[in-house]
Amino acid sequence: MVCRNIFSSARIVAQSLNSYTNTKSRVLWKASQYTNMMSMKTSSLRHYTYSVHSSIMSSISKGDKSKVVCPCQCHRGMATKGKQSPKQVTALTVTRLKKKRVKEEKEKEKRFVFLGYMKVFAYPLTERVIDLENLKRIIGSQETVYKVTQVMDDMEDLLHLTSKYIIGEADRTKEVFIFREGSMVCWNVPELERRAILTFLHRHIEEPYSFDQIYKEEEWMEYSSSKNFSCLQGDVLFIQDLDHIDVTETINPHKYAFSNALAQTVKLAVWESALESLVDSIEPINRVLKLEKKVPCKRREILKMHGEIFELRFQMNLNSELLNTPDFYWEKHHALETLYKHLYNHLDIGRRTKVMNEKLNYCEQVIEVVDKQAADTRTERLERIIILLIMIEVMFELLYFYERKLAKKSDDSHVDSATRQSNDSQIDGPS
Repeated sequence: MVCRNIFSSARIVAQSLNSYTNTKSRVLWKASQYTNMMSMKTSSLRHYTYSVHSSIMSSISKGDKSKVVCPCQCHRGMATKGKQSPKQVTALTVTRLKKKRVKEEKEKEKRFVFLGYMKVFAYPLTERVIDLENLKRIIGSQETVYKVTQVMDDMEDLLHLTSKYIIGEADRTKEVFIFREGSMVCWNVPELERRAILTFLHRHIEEPYSFDQIYKEEEWMEYSSSKNFSCLQGDVLFIQDLDHIDVTETINPHKYAFSNALAQTVKLAVWESALESLVDSIEPINRVLKLEKKVPCKRREILKMHGEIFELRFQMNLNSELLNTPDFYWEKHHALETLYKHLYNHLDIGRRTKVMNEKLNYCEQVIEVVDKQAADTRTERLERIIILLIMIEVMFELLYFYERKLAKKSDDSHVDSATRQSNDSQIDGPS
């Protein structure tokens, strides 16, 4: 009886183990089938992606014998013809990077709009001083969408424009600052209107910069309104809303302080570009001097380089206020001076001006070396000319001496012949 119970218990345990093993094997079989199915789908997707990208890359590289690699690296682990470097830059890679950059810029602009940020743009206009009175008269006589507004009495170097037609709230914040020194700052002005203003000013100012140079040296920042105070936090300007000021009729002095610094940085950027061109023209001279050769520069070219250096020095140090604070802030507006200095230091205007002066000193030293070498060359040429003239004079003296000697010999021969004739006549006479 006991043995029967033991056998029955063993049979039950064996049946349980068998059912567990069958269940586990079924689960493992289903899992393996699912894994195989997913791997087949992944493989087919990889093959499909690779075929599509192969056709794209073949169309891109059509006519180009260089190898082209699919930028998504979908060919990894697959049989390919030859080994190709995955780091090769392709046209599709460049296109994707450009699209990614454009997408990031759009997302950034959306974020600015969401956060309530607006943009301020600064442009250089001309190297000359702008006649603001004449420009004000022209704007008042023509049908434009902007009007001239009133400014403070001590803001003589500024022409302030606001939107003439107020349709929405955005039109109330459109402001244009035109500085006499030759620059313009636009607050919350759309791109089409900025281009129209630049085209208008390009026709009515003297010796304007080219549009390529104007757009190349533009500077822009984000800004937002604040109810408490005006300041600079990071790269964002916060402008205090002054309740006693109607922005469509008069000027916000806080914006003027920030605009003054932005106007100076774009003018400095133009001079930095001019200095870069000057350095590029001087660079071959350094290589020639390093080889201990004479620099083939004419006197006119050296004078032109000297003139460019003096012009840059004059514009930066004498004809602008880059090295000192404008008188407008010294007299009355010390609070505005703090805002001006804050953005002035943020844009590194003082340091950039100092670096430019040091570079100009070096360029001037190089040109002085070339000028001295050219002067030495001219001195050598003059010495050679003088030596040649002396040699010519000596030759003429020798010829003159030889001629006199020949003349003296001929005279002596004539005298001798005359003497002989006279002697002969005397001898023949008495006979």
